Amino acid sequence: MKKLKDIYTDICSATSENRNEIYRHFRVIAKNNRKDLEELTSSITLNEDSCLFEIYEALSEDSLEYERFYIAELERLLQMAENEPNNLNIYETLEAYSFIAVKNIASLNSAIKAHLKNVMNSSHTPIRRISTWMLGEFIDKNSKEEIALLYEKLTNDTDWRVRNMASISLKDIFPGNPNYDLKIVDKIKTYVFSKSVLNFVAL
Repeated sequence: MKKLKDIYTDICSATSENRNEIYRHFRVIAKNNRKDLEELTSSITLNEDSCLFEIYEALSEDSLEYERFYIAELERLLQMAENEPNNLNIYETLEAYSFIAVKNIASLNSAIKAHLKNVMNSSHTPIRRISTWMLGEFIDKNSKEEIALLYEKLTNDTDWRVRNMASISLKDIFPGNPNYDLKIVDKIKTYVFSKSVLNFVAL
């Protein structure tokens, strides 16, 4: 029987034709080998060749089963971001959490949002960007508190990309509401830098 680290190698070389089967195999082995899973993910150096994103994607099929794992990984990656705030690979890996958001698991979503809220005022701009963007994906549209948090980012954050990300999320919830429009200066920046609006580490 293959070990998780061997299947991880397969994941990194997967094609569109065999990816789902490799993902399924990974889930089967990971289910009864949680310690090996944790050791594997913590040993992965995040760079352009790493496939941690794909591990998160593979396990998202059973998000509830891996609730504690996902929370622990979020904590770990946010701490990595504190130590390496300009490592784009960290933020690109965290974007895999969008696969979890669509599952709409209340307990998992709440735990994830709690961690995001804790870093939304980080001194590191890239961390404010990723936390604002991710909160928009996990947001409870009926939560006045969460709406207010995004509105605070839209109106008061010093970084125009953070403001833009907050605006995008708010306008998804309240389409056409002018209260969540960007100011003219931010609209101009969005136009000029349209290809990097969602770049978490751009200057």
